[in-house]
Amino acid sequence: RADMQQLLQNSTPAPHLLVLEANSIPEIDFTAAQTLHELFKICADTGVTVAVARLESLRAQAAFERFGIYEVLPRDHIFHSVHEAITALRGKRA
Repeated sequence: RADMQQLLQNSTPAPHLLVLEANSIPEIDFTAAQTLHELFKICADTGVTVAVARLESLRAQAAFERFGIYEVLPRDHIFHSVHEAITALRGKRA
């Protein structure tokens, strides 16, 4: 987690968009949800817009709701494809 924050802060050029391609995530447990929540918060705090693409598993979708991930990830940042996410959010800031 600290590594991710350091990477985001020290990258040149600074990243503006992070897209998590999630089709291989069948389920999200409490620990994974905490990690995602923290990652998305770090991104927001450092000006990196986050999107999730291909969150296809119904259990993973329910976990986003159950574990409060939408508190740090706007619902309109969930996309059907990586291309759709990049097209929609290119140039936007967190």
